[in-house]
Amino acid sequence: MHPALLLLAASFLTAPARAAAPMPFSPAVEERLDLLLADMLGPGRAHAFVRLVDRSPDGPDPVPPDPAPQPAALWDRISARLEQAPPVLPGFPAPRSLREEVVRELVRQGAAVDKREAAQQGLSVMLIVDQAVGDPELAAASEAVTRALDLAPRRGDTLQTARAPMAKTRRDPAVSAGAAAGGTVGLALLTGLVLVAMALRGRRTALVVSDSRSAPAFDVHRPIPPAPPQLPFLPTADPDLAPLTPEAAALAAELLRDGPAAVAAWLLGKATPAEAAQVYARLPGPIRQGAARLLVDAGEPYPEPVRFPADLKDKLERRVTGILRLEEIVLRLGEPFRTEATATLRFCSPKAAARLGALPFFLDLAAADPADLRLCLSAFSTDALAAALSPEAPELRRAFLDAVPAVAADLVRERLPAEPAGGKEGQGAVLARWNRLQRAGRVRALPSVLQ
Repeated sequence: MHPALLLLAASFLTAPARAAAPMPFSPAVEERLDLLLADMLGPGRAHAFVRLVDRSPDGPDPVPPDPAPQPAALWDRISARLEQAPPVLPGFPAPRSLREEVVRELVRQGAAVDKREAAQQGLSVMLIVDQAVGDPELAAASEAVTRALDLAPRRGDTLQTARAPMAKTRRDPAVSAGAAAGGTVGLALLTGLVLVAMALRGRRTALVVSDSRSAPAFDVHRPIPPAPPQLPFLPTADPDLAPLTPEAAALAAELLRDGPAAVAAWLLGKATPAEAAQVYARLPGPIRQGAARLLVDAGEPYPEPVRFPADLKDKLERRVTGILRLEEIVLRLGEPFRTEATATLRFCSPKAAARLGALPFFLDLAAADPADLRLCLSAFSTDALAAALSPEAPELRRAFLDAVPAVAADLVRERLPAEPAGGKEGQGAVLARWNRLQRAGRVRALPSVLQ
């Protein structure tokens, strides 16, 4: 089994410590939902994960259940009922619901809850759709899933939605590792990365659909109506990541060691620049290079045909933000990563390669105008400046210290470590800030860059 699927099974809908572990539904249930979603949105553009979760915060400790039919026989019976059930279309009530039967059979099969708490069993559904799916389509798909499973907030049911790169990509041998992100592997890996980042931060990932509860910013809050008419059409946001710790960045890079590069590019764009640099530095070379190509739009997948002008505008915005993010990453990581990215893009995106090649080095900042350098360094503490200057010669340190107030310069000298520590990381942060200020027109270009 792919490690992303194992991660998804372990971290889906992280619950409080006393809650029972979520139990997966039969694959037939999710397959039936996928058929419904394929009819509405098209093949391969959506997938639903369904889990049964104990919502009781104070339930008793799990107790072994009575002997029950084997799981295979249980799912065969439920699958047979599903095959006989007619399709459920948006806007029409379900002819009948299998909810009570499914919950009853699952509780009998192995739900570790007290009988008095059985009524608090809830269904947790995660609906993931392609990035090209619009808000009205997503709302209709959410409503169809709601009616198909007879979801209701009063029973503790939850529904969460997210977007992920699922559409088929253009065939480009140079970015085949990233362009193969469509399908279940990329989808499950993307979901796992989001969930593990939140789990390592100790935050819940379940999106509660009841208006009386708060929901994290995994995606838009979509209340489930108890009855027709329809779901409210709320603006949809892309999934937001919780802050990535170094442990989470290392785990994300480990999961992405075999690709796909498109998921790596998505994560690099969603994380903060510092977090993205941590992940990028740990990625294997081929995945790193594929993600760099995708960030600068050298073969990144977009809906075909382009729905002008909305998709074209989105394409141009992503092209701009992608190269800016890649600049931030290579500035923070130093010369080896910058050289690798420049060589990777030299043929597929010469303009992007030229931009990376024109980025300044830390030594170049010594020739900057003192007022501009003071503005750049003003955002850093004296400890951070001491760490950044620790690997450099006294002559270079003097050029930086002359640009800051005398009191700050004295503090930096006092705090210079005996042995260089964290210098490259600190220098990368200074370079990244200088680059942002220069793009905003707040500092002048360096003499070495103008030549």
